[in-house]
Amino acid sequence: MGNFEIWLDIVSFIAIGYLGILVYTKNTKNWTNRLFGLLALVLNIYIIINYISLHPPIQTGLSQLFWIRAVMFISSFIGPILFVLSYNFPNAKIYLPKKILISLITIASASIISSITPLVFKSLEFRDGEPVPQPGIGIFIFILDFLGLVIASIVVLFLKYKNASGTEKIRHLYLLIGVSVSFIFMAIFTLLLVLVFKTSTGVFAGPIIPLVLVGLMFYAITKHNLFNIRILATELFTLLIWIIFSVNTFTSKGFNEYLFNILLLILLILFGLFLIRGTVREIKELERLSAAKSEFVSIASHQLRTPLTAIKGFLSLIKEGTGNQDERRDWLDKAYQSNERLIRLVNDLLNISRIERGKLNYDFKPTNLEKLIEDLVSELSIPAKKKNIKLKWDAPSEPIPPITADVEKLRQVVLNIVDNSINYTQQGTVTIRIVYLSHLNRIQIIIKDTGVGMTKEDLNNLFNVFSRGKNVSKTHVEGLGLGLYLAGKIVQAHQGKIWATSEGYNKGSTFYIELPVE
Repeated sequence: MGNFEIWLDIVSFIAIGYLGILVYTKNTKNWTNRLFGLLALVLNIYIIINYISLHPPIQTGLSQLFWIRAVMFISSFIGPILFVLSYNFPNAKIYLPKKILISLITIASASIISSITPLVFKSLEFRDGEPVPQPGIGIFIFILDFLGLVIASIVVLFLKYKNASGTEKIRHLYLLIGVSVSFIFMAIFTLLLVLVFKTSTGVFAGPIIPLVLVGLMFYAITKHNLFNIRILATELFTLLIWIIFSVNTFTSKGFNEYLFNILLLILLILFGLFLIRGTVREIKELERLSAAKSEFVSIASHQLRTPLTAIKGFLSLIKEGTGNQDERRDWLDKAYQSNERLIRLVNDLLNISRIERGKLNYDFKPTNLEKLIEDLVSELSIPAKKKNIKLKWDAPSEPIPPITADVEKLRQVVLNIVDNSINYTQQGTVTIRIVYLSHLNRIQIIIKDTGVGMTKEDLNNLFNVFSRGKNVSKTHVEGLGLGLYLAGKIVQAHQGKIWATSEGYNKGSTFYIELPVE
């Protein structure tokens, strides 16, 4: 029982202490974080003193009574801190009404002072070798301080939970359950059993029960980003596993068991490192997707609304009989262009949906890339000329072998990239050329511009859904971050590769589309 008890205390000490440090250091100026860190510190001191009270260094009744009173002294801080934390959660600044503050200080001071005197526990009796402290009249002050404030904390958290909504409601629920289960059972094992049933056999469980609170907090952190430290919580979980198996290794009996435990510990360390690294990558990707989706929703709503508003405006003018025949023809032409723009946007969204479901169909047939590029250059020369951008087509000196491709979809890929290059280039040239890599039997379409360029981060996320570079989103606000994602999927379906390079901001970009020859 002794070894089991100390290992449980060690695990509880590490878990509570480490999580307290993580939460506190995440934002040292936030009072919710500060109070949680302070509560963790007090609980850890309680764990140490409680263990000593059960296993005093000097085996005398007087010595053990001293340590029991020390336990009561440190426990007197738990209720007040817990109440202030519950009352303040999740606010960054602390605020307590004057009446509550005065009452709290009065109760806590009375309990702290009386706990180290015979008022709380006046003596110690041994029953069947088990120490049972005898309560004094001051025990009611301690009960009010500890159990009374725990109940008050539960009531406060319940009212907050009832009035909250969304993520905040979930946070309050986890904290409410954690506080209720942890401290009510702690009061039962360390107070009720001693006072009512005259037994101290459950006192050892006092420091272990707050693990319920820690466990729920850990779940809240990993699932609902409580205190925004999911990565650090993963590190806590990994560290606990390492410590437990390290202790198990150094208590091995015999060389074979020691060697087995060493190998197991090494594997767990490697697993833990991969777990932490994977969590970091996952969170960064989720944060990127969250930001990108928010931007996408904002831009998409604007992009959908703009052509619809234009179409409605032009048709309204025509319906009212405004303008002459030429003006009406011009309005119809503009309404048609807005409608085409809307159709392209909806098609992009539908194509993404089809790609995700594996339902995007392809019509592969022999394709002349030179003809495809020449037609695109002719089509895009007008918008390039309007921006005073030189659109240059470096036709190959020798014939390029035909490839097997879906002409319309491959045309969409090249059109999207060249159109982007024109939009994101303020001055200079957009150059298109084709290179036949005979040693690989593959063809490269290379599109180089002198535009805004991209950072390393932009390049890494370029072909992800909803992704838009920081610089290009400022230059060309109409992009949705869908075109290059679709391009990547289409090229992949052609058994090809697509990538981009850039030396940085305002240094241009180069796109490569590599496709296999028949």
